[in-house]
Parts: sequence; structure tokens; C-alpha cells
Amino acid sequence: MQGSREGKVRLSTHTFAGMANALTRKEPPHDDQPELMTRAERRRAARKARAAKTWKKVAAGTVAVATLFGGMGVASTALAADRDSYQDTIGNSSFEAARNQYGLTKHMKNGAILHAWMWSFKTITQHMPEIAAAGYTSVQTEPMSKIKEVAANGKKFTENWYYVYQPANTSIGNFVVGTEADLKEMTATAHKYGVRVIVDVVANHFTSDWNAIDPDWQNKEYFHKRTGCDGPNGEINDYSNRYKVTQCHLLGLWDLNTQNQAVADRMQKFLKTAVADGVDGFRYDAAKHVELPTEVFDNKQSNYWNTILKNGSQFQYGEVLQGDSGLDYKAYANMFRDNSSDGGGNTASNYGKTIRAAVGSNNLDVKMVKNIDTGGASEDQLVTWVESHDNYANGDKESTGLTDYQIMMGWAVVGSRRAGAPLYFNRPKGSGGTNPQFAEQSQLGDAGDDMWKNKSVAAVNHFRNAMDGKGENLQNCGDKSCLMIERSTSDGIQNDGVVIANMGGDKSLSGMETTLDDGTYPDEVNGGQLVVSNHKIVSGTAKGGAVSVFYVKGESDPNVSVEAASKEFSSDNVKVTLRAQDADNLKYTTTEGESGSFTDGKVISVGKTLSIGETATVKVTGTAAKDGKKVKKGQALSASVTVKKVEVPKQNLAAQYSTNKVGMGVKKTINFNAGKDASIADWDSSMLIAQGAANDDPRVYRPNSMYEVPIDLYALYGAYDDDNLYLMWEMTNVQDVVDTGDDYPLSQGHLWQTQNLPFHIAIDTKDDSTCIGNNGGLQTGGSLWASNITWGGEQKLNNVVTISTNGSNGPWIYKGDESGLNSKAAYGPAANAATNTKKSNIKFGYGNGILSKDVIGIDGGWGENNGRFIGDMKAENQNKAKWVNFNEKGHNSAQMDDHYEIAIPLEEIGTTADRIASSGIGIELAATFGLSAMDSLPYDLAMNDNADLPDTGSQVNNSFEKSDDDMFSVKMANIGGEEPPVETKSVKIDQSDYSVDLSNGVTT
Repeated sequence: MQGSREGKVRLSTHTFAGMANALTRKEPPHDDQPELMTRAERRRAARKARAAKTWKKVAAGTVAVATLFGGMGVASTALAADRDSYQDTIGNSSFEAARNQYGLTKHMKNGAILHAWMWSFKTITQHMPEIAAAGYTSVQTEPMSKIKEVAANGKKFTENWYYVYQPANTSIGNFVVGTEADLKEMTATAHKYGVRVIVDVVANHFTSDWNAIDPDWQNKEYFHKRTGCDGPNGEINDYSNRYKVTQCHLLGLWDLNTQNQAVADRMQKFLKTAVADGVDGFRYDAAKHVELPTEVFDNKQSNYWNTILKNGSQFQYGEVLQGDSGLDYKAYANMFRDNSSDGGGNTASNYGKTIRAAVGSNNLDVKMVKNIDTGGASEDQLVTWVESHDNYANGDKESTGLTDYQIMMGWAVVGSRRAGAPLYFNRPKGSGGTNPQFAEQSQLGDAGDDMWKNKSVAAVNHFRNAMDGKGENLQNCGDKSCLMIERSTSDGIQNDGVVIANMGGDKSLSGMETTLDDGTYPDEVNGGQLVVSNHKIVSGTAKGGAVSVFYVKGESDPNVSVEAASKEFSSDNVKVTLRAQDADNLKYTTTEGESGSFTDGKVISVGKTLSIGETATVKVTGTAAKDGKKVKKGQALSASVTVKKVEVPKQNLAAQYSTNKVGMGVKKTINFNAGKDASIADWDSSMLIAQGAANDDPRVYRPNSMYEVPIDLYALYGAYDDDNLYLMWEMTNVQDVVDTGDDYPLSQGHLWQTQNLPFHIAIDTKDDSTCIGNNGGLQTGGSLWASNITWGGEQKLNNVVTISTNGSNGPWIYKGDESGLNSKAAYGPAANAATNTKKSNIKFGYGNGILSKDVIGIDGGWGENNGRFIGDMKAENQNKAKWVNFNEKGHNSAQMDDHYEIAIPLEEIGTTADRIASSGIGIELAATFGLSAMDSLPYDLAMNDNADLPDTGSQVNNSFEKSDDDMFSVKMANIGGEEPPVETKSVKIDQSDYSVDLSNGVTT
């Protein structure tokens, strides 16, 4: 249960609807809080909150400062854990014998998790033999705290399940899961079968009903005050503001005062009791709503996590839903890992969106499903899924409509991939898909449907366990409806194999290249076999509408390996992953001079010192930790990989696109008023530095996305004087010609009027001493504003300026060093000493109308079947695309098109007018719909590479460009310097020859 993605407050039904009964009663006065609303009022407020666009960058103002935490240890050394879960399981010969019998992974972070949703402890105990046989390393239970019980609801699911997530105290046992004695019996049984137990914990809040809270906890010092929060009843109303996310109340629930050490000590005692009862790990509900130890609010630091995580468990992870702009996802993942004896991390919620979009559209394109948003964490710090209980059970029914078949296909991908610990959510019996969300064929405490032990699902689990530690390769088989996940190491066929999710018809695999070692691989699910020779498939079929699991069970030899993200790269560096299985004394060296020790999964950056054409080699060594078939214990092991830096691939675009064709901007003072109706009278065509095209925004490449407002950049102009850098850009909306039937893009076309979406302006001041490394990724991992945007290839940057379309969010100026961008802004709309943010004097304005007299672009929309295909803006396709002058087709540019302009003080970006005059300044402008870039100037083909794919971050009808990964690599537009302009060219428009002045699109 948590908030947020893509600027919307994601409300969890089990916190909202769970206030039934409590919301109509009056509470005793507490901290001057307002009266609680009625349930009907609450529903209306929640609907308004869902509709609100709330993304705002947290960098200054009320944002908390992350400071170095020190000197705060566990409150009481007397609370040392009595049980060490790792030693009690992996260190126990009986447990190990059972685990090996069922082939379950040694490390919980690598194995599949069965989320036995709403099962009682006794029900789990009864099914333990089947759980082990189905290949689940761990089973996850519901929260075990005492909870509020509404007797009239009995044990039905509807309007009842969410009470489990609303504790009343910290004692073990409730009407869903059973008693503490049941828990002890369940964990003991699990260990007999080599299975480990994860318990869900709600450590952020208690129930909203004060009268239901145990009297021993009815102390206002144990809960955060309801004052100081803008939402009703002290609730969260801004998920980009870390103070509000962590200190305000999640939809009226009583938010624990996590700065109070007594609260921390009581929660730790609760968790240590559970570990003593046999629990091996914890999942923390709403974890991002509890502040990190490094965050300071109201001049207080919190020792909460540092206290409660020291409980003796071996694996702990947090429900840290991705997408909040102020969230340090990596810090949470590292905190859970570092406070567990054998791993931990966060939920990878974004990847669940990706998988649901893929199976929901029968599109398993590698480009869409390969990348996992790790938020800067490592892949073994993730818990992945097709769906979670929130996705399924909440009121928005995000995943409820998925069928068993689609879930099976999604699990084939999630369960077989190397990254993370995949969690399989067990739905209530007879529910979901085409059936009701809660069919009430089972009740709270019962096992759900049988899909968790379906033959294909179990086979994927068995495959995963056998492939533990193996490399990974994804490729499509025949078309985008068929996906192969290959897992292998070059050590023979033992525990090598491939899972195939095929949502199309039968497909012959003969002739396909493969990473698998030569041999014959049987299919556990469908029978048949796959034969490989010389790393090519000789024979084998992927059954249509089915999951195939080809692999050879066996004992792998100890090995080390090294994997490069790409063996050729053109960006600042390339990521290389170091691998080891059953090996120790692990070392690595690079020909660039870096060396050190490593553990399995360590990622290093290689190639920073290389010039084009040069190579670097990474070598890993180790010794075998045990005997294998071909390798003896103590035998030396080694592996290496060589990477090469190559030229940035050229992006040959149609003649309409240009960069510095006219010149390098001019030195001139530009006068305009900030805000609405900013004048563009001081601009002229001599200042054009980058020309785009109309109607090349990603939505036109989808068959059903024309209802979206276009994010369509057209032209970029630049100037400077002794004090400021000036930029002006034009945006077009040719919906009035292309698709008059979709009214929304017509009536809501002015982004500055109706939207609050970020522009990102990357700036290269030509100063190598302040150049930002890591391709502009954050120093803490991830990307600026969770945008998935980076800058590589021919682009260097020293600053990124970010501001929203209506100016209400920003301006922000970000800087950094060789390790990446600093997530704390150097300049912002207000000064903040805590984050070292200074007040910016940037001026930003916008208005209706553009300088260009004609609007030239590619006609049409609605995807490939209607003539719009990926790459139609390339030079090679210029005669295939229908280039038109939209103004000649009736486009009302004066009404539909807009301009934006900005004045950036040179001092704030670290340059001078003299430097610009002599060396120039580089500019790359990106326009977004909240996350990834949708369009850019200069135009980069990264804006188009995934335009035809369904989006994984919002709705499948939308384009994947809305949330995909974008690395800009084209040459930036330049202002100043001494590079000469290039002649204009002609372009064929609407089947007639026009001579086009590319400075402003005027036909002559």
C-alpha cells in the first residue's frame, strides 16, 4: 500500500475503504485534528485525489535534507536476537537436506516467493509439501498483527480483506492468519520441507479507528501529529514531498511516530518474537512512508529502521513503489540489504507494469520487456512480480482483468529471469479475469485458486532454481508474440536452458542462434526437445499459446564469468557485471588500471579512458569452492571480456530536420515578461539553432493513442548577452488537420494552460572541469526525476535545467561531478540552506502563437496500418513519408501552436559571454509527458525507437516512449563559437517541389 506513479496519487483501497465504520464515528480530540469525514465524503475526496496531478520535484522549500547519519545505534543491546535465521536454516543440515531435495535456491533473494494471500497459517501448513514441490524457495504470509475485526463481515473478501493491513497493536495473531501457536507450527513445517517464511509487516501505521487500537498503544506520543499536513485530516497530498510522504497520515490511518524510540523498540520486540517463532524474513508494507535514517524532519532524525531491522532475519524487503520524484529508491534497497544477513531490497513495481502491458497486448518485444527499472539498486535487490495484491485487489483493479493465461505468460518471463526474487500472487478462488474481483468462492484464511501450482508455473520455478547464478539472454522467436529467456554458462549443458513464452502459434526454432551449450534439452511442460549444435538450434518447436521450459537438470561446475551490457559502446562508459558461482578468492582487473575483489553480481563501469577504436579488457579470477564434474576444489578459475569504444551511430534524418543550419544564434538581449503571454517580438529566424518537424510525436505511431495531447517540439532558437542565455522553442498541435474527431487534443491543446509537465534542458558549457559523468545519471542511481533520461554519445553536460510547462514547478538547475548528477538542485525557485540550494533568477514565459510562418511535418496518424511507421522521419524514408505544409491543409497555427522562452543567468550555469563567444554552449531540449522524453530538439531517434510499442508506465494504448529509457546521443545545438552555418536544402512536400528555408519553414 503506497502512493504514486506518473504524478498521480495511487490510493490503496485497503487503506481507503478500510475506514468503513471508523470514519463515521467521532474520535477524541487529538492534536487539534479536524473531524473525520463521513464515508461518502471520503469517497468523494479520494476520487478528487486520484484525478489530481501531483508530481512536483523535491529539491528545496519544504523538502527534507539528507544528512550524514551517525551516532545513533540500537537503543538496547539487551534486545540482541535470540535466533539467527540464516544459521538456523542454511547452517542446519536437516534443513539443507530438505532444500536440496526440492532443488530450492540457497539464497532467498534468488528464489521464487509464493504470496499465500489471505491464507491462514494452518492453510499454509497443510499445503507445505505442494509449495516445496512447486519450487518456491519462500512463502509469504499476511500481516500477523492483531487487527480490527468487523463481526458482521465474517470472512468474506469484499470490503473486509484490507483490515489485515490496519494493525491495532503489536501482538501476534488475528482472525485471518490464526494464532502465534499456528505460526510456530507453520514455520517448523516449512523448514522440514526446506522452505523459508516471509511475514508481511505493517510498521508505518495503525488502523484509522482510534477506539480499535489497543489501550496500551493509545498514546498520542506514539503517533505523528495531524497538524502541519495540507491534506484532510492530516493526510498526504503530495507524493513528491518527502516530509508529507513520511510524516503525514496515509489516508487517515494513524501514522506511527517513527522518531520515537519507544515505538521503535516495541516494533523491534514484535519482529524478534516472530523470528524466534521461526520467521526468516519480512516484507515491510508502505516502507517509503517511513523516513530513511539520513532524513531530517522537524530537526529530528529517525533511528526506527536502524532499530527494527536488527531482528535476526535473513531477508528483508520493502514495498517501495517507484515513481516519486523525491524518493531515494537505492538508499532503501541498500538499507534492507545491509540490515539482513543474506540479502534484501525493494519491490520493482515498474517492471510489473511492463509485464502486464506486454501480456495484455500480446506483445513480448524484447525492447519492451528486457529493461528492468532498478532505480540504481542491483538486480539481486529486487522483488519482481506480474501483479501484487494491491494491483489485484484495490478499487482501480489495475491487474484484476488479466486472465490466468496472461498471468502464466507473465510468470514465464518474470520467473525465469535472473533479476530479483519473483513473487507469485495467489488470487482468491474463481476470481479475476472475466469473473468478479471477489467471487467469494473462498473466504479469508483459505487457499486461493490453483494457478500457483500450475504445471507451467511450477516448471518455470524449477528452471529458475536450476539456473541460479547463470547468465541471461533474451531474444524474440519469429515475431514479437514469442519470447525466449536463455540462461547459461559455458560449462556444459548441466543447468543450462531456455524458457519460451509463446502467445502466438507454433514456431519452429531451427536455425536460431543461441547462447546454450551444445546438447539436447527436454521440455518439462510439453514434452519434446531442443537440439543445439555450434550454438545454433538444429531442431525444436515453441508450442503456440503455451510456455515451454527446455533445460537439463544437473550439477553445475564452479565458475566465474564476466558480462558486458554491450561489447561495443559509444557512450561515456559501459556497464560490466562480474559473476561467480561456488567460487571464492574472487578478484578482477581491467586494462584501464582498475582492480579489486568482488562478489557475484558486482557491476563496474568500463571505458571511461578510451578513445574511439580503443578496447579495454576485464578479467575475473577465483578458485573453485567445491568439487564439480570437471573442476576440483581449489582449482583456479578465470574469465574475461573485451569491450570497444566505437563512433556514435549517425542519425540521418529527413531534410526538414536540422541543427545549426542557419547559424549559431546571436548575441542579443531578449525582452519578455514572465508567465503567460510572453512576447516573442525580439526573436527572428537568424536565431534558429535546431529545426524539428510537426506531427512526429510518439502517439501517431500507435493505433489507438490519438486522443492524447501531443508533445510536439517544432523549432528551437538561441541567443545570449553578457548576463543571460536565452532560449525559445515552438510546439505544434496539428490535431485540427490530422484527427478532428478526437476533441481532447483540440480543446486541451495548450500545455501551459492545462498540464504541469517537465522540460529538461541539458547544457554543455564546454568546461571539462565541471563535466557530469555517468551519462548524466544520478550519483545515487537512477535518473533525474525518475525520467529514464541520460545523455551520451556526442553529448556532454555541465547543467540540467528543469521547469514545468506552466512554470509552477521550477526552475531547478542540477549540477554534478564525474560520478553523475546531484539529485539536490544547485538552484531552485527558493533558497534552501539544508540542501545548499540557492534561489534562481531564471525567467520563464509562454504563450499562444509561433514565429514560424509555415508548419511542415508528416501527415497522418493511427500507426503503421495508416501509413505511420517507425523511422519515417529518416532520410532513407523521406519519399515514403507524406510531408506536408499543415498550414496549407487548414491548420490554425495562430490558435493551436505555442511558444516557450527562458532566460538563464550565465552565472548560475557557470559560464560567461566571452566563453560562449569563443567556445560556444551546447543545448539539448527534451519535452516529456511526466517521465521519459517524448520529443527533443535537436531531434534524436531515441524519441522514436519504441514509439509503436504499448506503454508500460501508464496505459497500454499510449506509446512506450512515454516511459522508456532514452539516451540522447546526437550532437547538441550550439550557440556562439565559430562554426560556420550550413546551406539550406530542399525537401519534397505534399507531392510538390518546394524550396524550404529551414530557418523558419517559410516556403518561397
